Amino acid sequence: MRVLIACLAMFFLLGSVSHAADIVFVKQNSEPKYLPDQSGLCDQIYAELSKRLSEQGITTTVDEAFYPVKRILAMLEAGQGHAFCGAGMTDERKTLYVYSKIPVYHVSNVILAHKEETVIPTTFAEIAEKQLVIGSFYGTSSSAWLMHQPGVQVSNNHVSLDNVVKLISDQKGLRYFFYHDLGLNYYVRTRGLPLQVLPTRYRTIPQNMLYSRALPEALRNAVEDALQDMQDEGVMTHIQQQYLTNE
Repeated sequence: MRVLIACLAMFFLLGSVSHAADIVFVKQNSEPKYLPDQSGLCDQIYAELSKRLSEQGITTTVDEAFYPVKRILAMLEAGQGHAFCGAGMTDERKTLYVYSKIPVYHVSNVILAHKEETVIPTTFAEIAEKQLVIGSFYGTSSSAWLMHQPGVQVSNNHVSLDNVVKLISDQKGLRYFFYHDLGLNYYVRTRGLPLQVLPTRYRTIPQNMLYSRALPEALRNAVEDALQDMQDEGVMTHIQQQYLTNE
């Protein structure tokens, strides 16, 4: 009898422990998409989604770590995370993951340089002709697109924007860096470093929610419905305008 009682007690104890969340959101080490105080663009989207999904009995959690995009993609592929806010679209990713039907925001690709830089390229042909080396983030869709531009030399081994802006501001080892205006404008505005974002916008691209194929379709559809409602109600625009004034 005591053994039975002990087993029952253990059963109810384990049953009382909260089960794993239905949906796990993951964060990138990219400001201002994700900020330490959880006020970033995608932080706010996650918070709003979590609130709306909880009303349907769907539990969510946000992995508090900040990961490089390559790690995030591996996590989604393995089902260790379920959804990631702010992913550009590539043919390879389409085969491995599922994209949201609507973008969560748009960004434009631009180049970061030192404030005193005098060579301001406006075309990729000019960049190739002058043999300018352009830095980019390893594993990003921006980097993949840049490397397809004829004659452009790309240094795509960078993983931290903090390191990138230090190299450029100190004028040590990196002259130009190619990324999106959301992140680069934020760094120039908040870091107080001798940097500038060059005026040419090379392309404007949507950034979508990226889902793991391990996430059940019913849960993915619930997120999709919530995103559409947020768009229709103007919630998405309100969040976007805090960081994307040109939207």
